[in-house]
Parts: sequence; structure tokens; C-alpha cells
Amino acid sequence: MLEEERNYLSKIEERLLHTSNFIKKVVVRQHDDTLQATLYPDFKLLKKANIINIYEELKWYGIELYNMEAKEGEKIIGFEIVTQPFSQEQGSQISEDGPDDEVYRGLKAYIGSVSEKPVLSSSHLELDLGLDSLEYVMLFEFIEKSYGAHLDESTFAQVMVMSDLYEWIKKHKKKSDIAGVDWSDILKSKSKESLTFSPKIMMVWKY
Repeated sequence: MLEEERNYLSKIEERLLHTSNFIKKVVVRQHDDTLQATLYPDFKLLKKANIINIYEELKWYGIELYNMEAKEGEKIIGFEIVTQPFSQEQGSQISEDGPDDEVYRGLKAYIGSVSEKPVLSSSHLELDLGLDSLEYVMLFEFIEKSYGAHLDESTFAQVMVMSDLYEWIKKHKKKSDIAGVDWSDILKSKSKESLTFSPKIMMVWKY
């Protein structure tokens, strides 16, 4: 890569870093005449802010805020979020299957039923396994029915990695009786957790 191009991309990376405190590192590359970004979040700050919709947070308050101010040729057209620092290859450091006990097996079986991705103890429930807000609510319901432990949104923000969630359940469980989760029950009941993320404030800000 030419030094001039690298300097140009570095300036865009700096602007993205200043747009959102939740972006810890970023790499911007040119691909087919468009700019693509790879983001590594600041998970410590995300936990502190109790954010569980990380993709939407970085999209609207990182990428889109930057794009509103950027010139046409400097807008980010596509982006991805990685869960390991750039110095580590994604997925290469973990090959184990996690603890061999009924709590982990039950949790893994349930999450595997709602995600098409391989479930590892290092898996991030949103960024690696693709769980969304409704699936969070279902997961909370499963944990409460199966293990007698109430998981709320602020606590969940601290344990969004599979191994952390498992350890939390082990510490707080009052029983171990794997339960099925009925979609109709969840949709009919009024959940205590809103688990909503709205970009409406972005539209207000834009106008």
C-alpha cells in the first residue's frame, strides 16, 4: 500500500475513533472503490454502559454519525465487528467444547437451538452467535425457568460471552431443570425488560 493511501486511511480511522468511545480500534480498507471498516469494540466501556445491542450502537452512533459528516468519497459503505484484537486471528485460539457439566450442556443446547453458528465457550452471544433482542428475552426466560435465576438487561451486559454467562448461572442458580421456552408465552406476557434499540434519535439529530 502506498504511503499516501495509508495516511489517507489513517485519518479516516482517527475520525471514526473520535466519533464513538465504544470503538477501541479500527482498520479502514479500500475495496472495489469503496471504504470498508473493521471495528474492535471497547468491551469494557460497553459493559459499563450496560449496552447489549452492540452492532446497532456502533452502526448508528459510530459509522452513521461519521458518514453524516464525511465527504461522499470518504463514507464507510460496509463494516464488520470482531471480538478479538487485530493481532489475534478470529476463532483460531479456541477449539475446546467448554465445561462438562449439566448446566453448560443445557445452556449450550438451548443457545445452539436459536443460533446457526457453532457455540464455543468463547462465543459472544450477539457478535459471534447473532442473537437479537427477542432471542435475549427468550434466553432470559429459559434461564429463569430452567435454573431459577433472574437475569436482567444490566447484568446480561456483563456476561455476553458464553463462558461468563455459564459462570453467572452456576453462581446464581437455584435449581437445574431444563425447560422449553414457548414463543407464544413470551409474546403474550409483558416482559420486565424492554430490550429495545431505536435509531430515532439519530433522525432527530440529523434533521
